[in-house]
Amino acid sequence: MNENNIILKAVLITHSHSDHTDLAERFAESRDVSIFMSSTEIDTYKIILMNLKRVEHQKKIVLGDFVVTPLITPGHTMGSTCYLIENNLFSGDTAFIEGVGICHPNDTEKLYLSIQFLKLKLAETTMFWPGHSFGKSPGKELSYLLRNNVYFQLEKKNILLNSEIGK
Repeated sequence: MNENNIILKAVLITHSHSDHTDLAERFAESRDVSIFMSSTEIDTYKIILMNLKRVEHQKKIVLGDFVVTPLITPGHTMGSTCYLIENNLFSGDTAFIEGVGICHPNDTEKLYLSIQFLKLKLAETTMFWPGHSFGKSPGKELSYLLRNNVYFQLEKKNILLNSEIGK
């Protein structure tokens, strides 16, 4: 960040798994910034972090010159959150370019509904920036996911409910 003159305004956490939270407090302390996470995630998993602030579904937050819209997308975790900034969606483990994040079998319907919500809410030109890559480079448009990600092609939730996801 120093080498590229990047000024950190905040830490946006998509969910509470340690591979997404490990450095949050370090950044919050060293850069004196807030950490944002969904209220559902905080309450469900009893999250305690320095400078932690709650976000709610579609309630915009302003960070410097950026307007951030949190989209609560349960399934991977109870309070999984995607963050929409302009035409960019930071999807964490809700949606990857190649698939979706693993979920408990009892949460497959939540994940299905979250993906359906993203399909309806976002423009097809929205760029996806997932928390992980499994071969395909990040930064693909929703239109790409609609053509190439099987979970974005499902139209009936019973197909997902009977699939192997999360098992």
